[in-house]
Amino acid sequence: MNCFFRRDWNGLIQARTITLFIMILVLSSCALPRNQYTEIAKGRDWQVRLIKFASKSGVAGQGGFEHPVDISLAKLGNMLAAVRYESDTFFSGQETKKVFPRRIRNVILKPIHDALSKAGPDQVVDFSFTSREDLLGIFSTEKFTSGILFKKDGKIHLAMRAVNYKIDNHSEAIGQFSGDPTKACIYRDWKLVPGPGMTLMENPKKSRFAAEYFYNWLIIDPDYDFPRPYVKRYRRAKPGAMLPEGAKPVYQTTPSMPAHGPGSGFGLPDIGVTPADTVDDPAVREQLDILRELYNEGAISRSTYERRRNELLNR
Repeated sequence: MNCFFRRDWNGLIQARTITLFIMILVLSSCALPRNQYTEIAKGRDWQVRLIKFASKSGVAGQGGFEHPVDISLAKLGNMLAAVRYESDTFFSGQETKKVFPRRIRNVILKPIHDALSKAGPDQVVDFSFTSREDLLGIFSTEKFTSGILFKKDGKIHLAMRAVNYKIDNHSEAIGQFSGDPTKACIYRDWKLVPGPGMTLMENPKKSRFAAEYFYNWLIIDPDYDFPRPYVKRYRRAKPGAMLPEGAKPVYQTTPSMPAHGPGSGFGLPDIGVTPADTVDDPAVREQLDILRELYNEGAISRSTYERRRNELLNR
């Protein structure tokens, strides 16, 4: 009887000890520091925010950045357009693609520019987006891309968590890839390819068994004059026109030159600030400055500039 009571008492003590240990683990996990996020802008399948990492083990979590960053919208767009990656998959083979295609840049360029201008010395710009990718012209799938941007030692650092990673839910992916990508080289079947004005981040722990570079981490020179991206323009054939047998259609490929303004051949000068642009509303002034810069860089035509300017001034 005493032996049975002793075994039962010991089992009760062990059960309570295990329960107490589990409660301590739960409470300690709740007390762990969490990353701090400041939302800049987001859409259904993209997001730009500022992040302050709670952990100081990675470069991005240590702070001391040269923020805010003063860079023009056009220069930032040309810089992002020049970032490329190399994928090696069964269906596509080894090929180089843009990390930020034109349709993606049209959406997140301005939010990233705003984030760089608002970032503090302990914050990095965190961005993510999904894009649809066609496979063999039959199937399509959603691909997730995520990374961070920050300025340190006079250079722009771009560290990617994932590039075209197949995932079903954008919200789920944001939580899955919210860590500091500068802690280690994390890539699967892709790697960043440095172009002019760019270098890969060297691995300080390189050895016979460790990679010499972090293939997910680019260091970009902000003083490099990144060229304006080229745009393919196709000449449409007239209705009913037939090509001779064996002939191939001719495609006209030209650089994305402005329809008006400098470099267009029309000799029209840059548009400067006019008295009508000095409105009281700072938000409207900022949008007018961006609109003027887009025209001077050749991104929009004169008619588009005038129409949007009138809309802003007549609000």
